[in-house]
This record gives sequence, structure tokens and C-alpha cells, in this order.
Amino acid sequence: MTCSLSQCLLLIAFCVCLATCSRNGGPPRTRSDSDPTFGGVLRIAAQIPESLDPIRSKYYWESEIVLQIFDGLLRFDQNLNIVPALAQDWQISPDGRVYTFRLRRGVHFHNGREVTSNDFIYSIARHLEPKFKSEDAEHYTKILGADAYRQRKIPSVPGLASPDPYTLKITLERSYAPFLRVLAQQSAAVVPKEEVERSFADFGKHPIGTGPYRFGRWHSSDELFLSMNPDYFEGRPYLDGISIKTLSDLDPQKTFEDFRNGKLDISFVPKDDFQLAQTNRNWVFLSYPAFRIVYLGVNLRNALMREINIRRAIDFAINKPEIVGVDPDFSIVNNLIPLSLLGSNPTARQDIYSIQAARQALQGCLSCKEQPLKIRLWHATPTEERRKLLARLANCLRAAGIEVEVKIAPSVKQMLDKIRSGEAQLFLYGEVIDFPDPHALVNRLFNSRSEGNLFGYNSPRVDQLLLQGQTGVSDELRAPIYRQIENQILQDHVIVPLFSARYSFVVQKSVQGIELNSLGLQYMPFCKIWLRKTG
Repeated sequence: MTCSLSQCLLLIAFCVCLATCSRNGGPPRTRSDSDPTFGGVLRIAAQIPESLDPIRSKYYWESEIVLQIFDGLLRFDQNLNIVPALAQDWQISPDGRVYTFRLRRGVHFHNGREVTSNDFIYSIARHLEPKFKSEDAEHYTKILGADAYRQRKIPSVPGLASPDPYTLKITLERSYAPFLRVLAQQSAAVVPKEEVERSFADFGKHPIGTGPYRFGRWHSSDELFLSMNPDYFEGRPYLDGISIKTLSDLDPQKTFEDFRNGKLDISFVPKDDFQLAQTNRNWVFLSYPAFRIVYLGVNLRNALMREINIRRAIDFAINKPEIVGVDPDFSIVNNLIPLSLLGSNPTARQDIYSIQAARQALQGCLSCKEQPLKIRLWHATPTEERRKLLARLANCLRAAGIEVEVKIAPSVKQMLDKIRSGEAQLFLYGEVIDFPDPHALVNRLFNSRSEGNLFGYNSPRVDQLLLQGQTGVSDELRAPIYRQIENQILQDHVIVPLFSARYSFVVQKSVQGIELNSLGLQYMPFCKIWLRKTG
């Protein structure tokens, strides 16, 4: 999923990343002096959601709430392993095409009805219904008969079957290696058909799931409240509820001020307040690397940018330490695939910054009739810090002999329009990885048929390797394929990875049980969080 850089910085306000609601074992948590206790209400803030229907919740501030209300077949643990949720166990056929899930018995929706395999068939099939406009539909088109169903040629999806109420069988057209990770996303949650299709209710405003928290009330102007589910299949959560202060725009300075005044329990830490957050004895400062990269993109829809020597010059001219600076939430990167993901190769590419190499590349440019070369760099709604970064980026390119005009779009949508029209030659943008598989990143950005391919990139070799990577049955065979993909893309100089982000935030000392992983705001269940009594 893509976000603008300025949006991404606002979205990390509450990145306490939990991935499992199991009470047994688990990785280290925030320090606690006693056993967990029940009771209390956690206070957080979030931007006003548009919808809490899992299939329609496309923003991160929506997903963090959705994951409290709903469950799917699977989930990620803190180490990003796939673990059971509503599926008790599962089997995969040797050819990687047939998935058989055995469901837990006695799991109920918040309306009291028991969950069966037919509920999962309905929920998965919704991704193939055009009316729901699922952003994850591409993953579910791998299911046998999905295309014919989408085209209304058949009344049901033959690849979805219910041998009995507690068994779900999914058959794919061909193997799709990331499929289990797709099923662990929040958009794969199970929903009750009778509630979704009520004619008088908006399911996105009155969600009903199976999760540890139930939808309570929603005062759209200021608060959304979730109450604990006493009948949750893993036992009631520790908290009695979660009070979510809803804001039209999530201002990190304002939320941190509310945190300092004792009105919130968790807050993003503005850059200027890092030292305060780390030294205050009443708070706990937490920081963790995230699956979010920020990059300089080259738009091949623009004729000038199709000149390889111009792209090489741009790549060589980028002095990343100078551009990124010393922001504690940013780590310079030279590769696309994060180091903790399948196929990553930390030694594959080092920093190639060289002003001399950049100038030599320009001398070999066949299209550079104008001297100096003039290029437009686009970004959307930047903060003051981002404007400074853009200025440093432009200065690096000017040092190599490239004149840069920084253009600011008033919205992300308008910037994307400029990119797709070919007007934007360079663009500064960010990408959040939806699930822990390299395919989630490189297929979205560089498959020639992907709507997320903002670069206009079209490489038959990369397309073929992407197909091999997604159909490979074993991760051992897939890993070298993604290394080849990354190497080819970087050799084509269509993207300059700049930095990855960390999630840094602060919690009141009374908040216990927080666990961290790299998936960020999308995966933030709270069923392990508890409040230590003070005083």
C-alpha cells in the first residue's frame, strides 16, 4: 500500500504493533512489575475512519481499529510468522494449489451466531465483487474460477468449498506462494453476511466481528469506543475498553501535548521531543524498524527519463547522508527489500554516490540538448521538514549539473495524476509493505500490469521473474529469484531507495504488555495490553 511521505509520518502516531492475541508465551513486552490485571480503558487518538468494514478499510488508522473487532483464519506473530487465528490448523497440497483449513468450533460473532466455513466463503468472495472495490482483489483472483465469477458468468466461486461447517477448502488456479500471508491481513477477516447486507444499516459504521473488542459507540465528531468481548475465543482481553479520540487530521504535536497532559496513553513523539520522551521517568519510550521505505522515483512515462544515462546520473548524484540528515526515525538504505524479508541481500548494493560518475553519465546523454539539464521533482503536501529534505535533494542534483524545479501538489491524488500523465519526471514518495513477503513490495511497484507501478516500468524479464517468485512452492527457491528482481530493477535506475523508517512513540508507564513488530499501524491488536494500577 502506498502513502505520501507526509501522510506516513502522521500515521506512525500509535504504532504499538501486536500480531497475536494468545496469552501463552510470546516475545518480550514492556517492563511490568506484576502479573497482568483486568480493567481500565486505554486512551488513544486516530484520524476519523471512513469505514470499519475490513474490506473497505484502506487507511492505517482504520486498520488498527478493524483488527480489534475482527479475526481471520490466520494472523502474524511478533516475529511475523503465520500462526492460527480462527483456523485451528491447515494443510497445503504438494503442488501448492489446495489449502484445507480446519476451523475452531464455538467461535461466535458479536451478534451471537456461530462462525462456520460458509462465512469465510462469503467473506473471501466479497473481494471478487466489483461493488466492494477491494484493493486486495488481485490476490483473490488466484482462486479457481475467480475471474468467471467476477464477470458474472457463474453464480459462485468453484475454488471455495465447505465440505462441512468447520472445514474450508480453497483451490487456486496455480500455486501462489504469498497466499497464507495474504490470509493473515486484516482485509481477510470473516464477516456475517446477514449484518453486511442489512438494508437499513451501514456495516462500516456498525461493524460486527469476532474480535476481542466489540463496537460500542461512535460519536463521529470526537470519539469512538470499543468494549471488551467477554466471550472472545481466547478469553476476554485485559482492558475493559478502548477510547479512541477521533480527529479530522492527526497532528503529532497536538496528540503529544494531549499525552503530556495525561489525556492519552500512547503518542507519537515529535522529532524535537525525543530527548524529553526518553528521559521522563513516567513514560516508556519505544522504537522499532518498520516496513516502510521512502524513495526517489523516476517516471519512464516522460521521454527524457527514458534516457538511461540521465537515470544513472540521478542515481550517482544522491548523497544520502546529506539528504536524510540525522533524524532518529530514519535509516539510510541502498536496497529495496528490507533485510528481515525473504530474498533480502544486505551486501548486494553499496552506496554508489559519486558526483564525478554523475557528471560523466550526463556527458554520455544523447537527449541532453539543453545545458544544464532541467528536471521537475514532485511531492505532495510536505511538512516544513520535508521541504528542507526536498531542497537538499535538489541541491545534490544541481551539484551534478541537473537543474531541479521542486513542484508541490496540493494532494496525493493530484501528484499521482501528474505522475501518470508523464508530467512529473521525478517524485518523492513512500511505500508501506502490506504483508511480510517481498512480492508485496516488488510486484506492486514494478509489475508492468500493476496499478501501483508509478514508474511506467516495463521489463519482460522482471515480469517473468515475478511470476516465478509467486508460484514457487518453497521459500528457499523463491529467495534467489527476488534477489535477481531487485538487482535488475536497481541496475535499471528507476528508483533510488533513500531511507526506511522507525516507529518511535511513547506510552504512559502504566501501560503494559505492548509488543512490537515491523508491520506497523496495520497490525495493532490490543488484547495483550493491560493497565498497571498506580498510586
